[in-house]
Amino acid sequence: MAQEKRKGKGKAKRRDPRKGPASSSGKRPGKGTKKVAPKVAPAAPTALSPADASTAGATNEQVRAGGTAKAPFSAGRAPRAPRPAAVKARALKAERAAAADAARASADAPLAVAHRPRGHAQAPASGIEDELAGAERAPETLPPREPLSTLTLGYIAGATPGRWADTWSTRNPERRLILRPLTAAEQRPALDDDVDLALVRLPLAGVTGADAGVHVIPLYEEVAFVVVSIESELSLLEEARFEDLAGQVLIVPGDDVLGELSIAGLVPPEFEPIATTEEAIATVAAGVGIVVVPQSLARLHRRKDVVSMPLLGGPTSAVALAWKAERESDDLTSFVGVVRGRKATSSR
Repeated sequence: MAQEKRKGKGKAKRRDPRKGPASSSGKRPGKGTKKVAPKVAPAAPTALSPADASTAGATNEQVRAGGTAKAPFSAGRAPRAPRPAAVKARALKAERAAAADAARASADAPLAVAHRPRGHAQAPASGIEDELAGAERAPETLPPREPLSTLTLGYIAGATPGRWADTWSTRNPERRLILRPLTAAEQRPALDDDVDLALVRLPLAGVTGADAGVHVIPLYEEVAFVVVSIESELSLLEEARFEDLAGQVLIVPGDDVLGELSIAGLVPPEFEPIATTEEAIATVAAGVGIVVVPQSLARLHRRKDVVSMPLLGGPTSAVALAWKAERESDDLTSFVGVVRGRKATSSR
């Protein structure tokens, strides 16, 4: 048994002729074996003739002394032809550099001005001279173009003229629209002053239905909202009724637009009157009383410490567009058409 194992162990393996000759030790380097390149003896220097020495760059002293010179790198081998893309790239780079140098030189060179005697007509300048003269002239700054006309629109607190103003400005880009905020007390005098037309709350002081001096177009009506403190029990209601307000202190600001409210059970305040709606709502936020205002004003002065809800059966506030008849103009008529929903292609 031992003899059979020994005999099989010494059996020679057949080599693959494609792997080249075996190493000197008879074993191929396997995994983990470092391959060592065979050492080659350096070639002996070759003596050059005078003609070869001049070609290779050797000096006359080296040739007379019988010295040797190293052959050039390209000796015995044809030079490699450059690639077409590289040649094209170098040519393009050279053209750009030449153009940049020419432009720089022409910019640095002073312009030659020919002095002509008096009485001689000046010859027409060439196209190049015109371009250079135009390049030296400073760019002319044009003054801002004045609008063809100006339209002034007033609006009371809570009104939102933005969508109408944007539409009118888009249709009339060469005309200017000025927006002016108004209080309830200013809306009627503003029509007599510098406001062309205004979004007002009705009734408009001093204007009756038969007054032909002021045109009024009703637009929409707003319902009344009750503003209460977030700590009040009324803040739990989704909508309030008159009987829910019994026993509450009603604050009426100086710029009130709803008029007097006849609600049974309300308590008048015992402090000084408050001038504005914003101050009245701030007082309510402190836990004192309630305020009844149109929906847009409740939304305009909303706060985190107050809650507003609709008042069922309460008064309404009408918003209208008003202007004086003597201020009629194309711009005013165009804006009225935008408010009424007319298209840009409308003939009216």
